[in-house]
Amino acid sequence: MGAPHLDFEMWESTILQKHRGTEISLLRPWESTKLNDNQHTMPLDWTTGALAEGLRCYRNEEFFLAHEHWEEIWLKCEEPDKTFLQALIQTTAAFHHLQRENYAGAASLLHAALRRLDPFPSDYGGIEVEPLRKSIRIWLDTLNRQESSPKTPFPKIR
Repeated sequence: MGAPHLDFEMWESTILQKHRGTEISLLRPWESTKLNDNQHTMPLDWTTGALAEGLRCYRNEEFFLAHEHWEEIWLKCEEPDKTFLQALIQTTAAFHHLQRENYAGAASLLHAALRRLDPFPSDYGGIEVEPLRKSIRIWLDTLNRQESSPKTPFPKIR
C-alpha cells in the first residue's frame, strides 16, 4: 500500500520549531516510521521500460533524454517514490545544465536533488543512494569553487 499522496509543499523540508524551549521536529509523512527500501510502495524496476532506458541514457551522459524517460514514470507514481524519482530527475537536469555551462542552474538543481534524497536510506528502490549523495556533495563543492572546467566525474547511479 502506497503512502497517501500529499502536496510536496506540506512536507518538503523538516521544520524545527521552538516551543517553550523544546525543539519539535515535524516529519515528512513516511518519516514517522523508518523508511526502508520500498516499504510503502511497489519496487521500482530498473531492468525494463522507461526506468531502464533513462538509466541507459544517464550512463551515456544523455541527461536530457534520461530526464524525459524518468519523468514519464514520475508523473504516474506515488510518494515516496515520486520524491525519489524527482531527485534523480533534478540530478539529470543539473548535469544537462552543466553540459551547457550553466553552473548556477546546475548547482541549484543539485541542492534541490540532495534535499530530496536526504531522507532516504542508503539504498532505495534498487539504487545506491549514499554514494549518489556523496557524489552530489562533491559536485556542489566543485561548483562552489567555481572551477572553469570541472574534472569531477558525473555521479554513478547504480
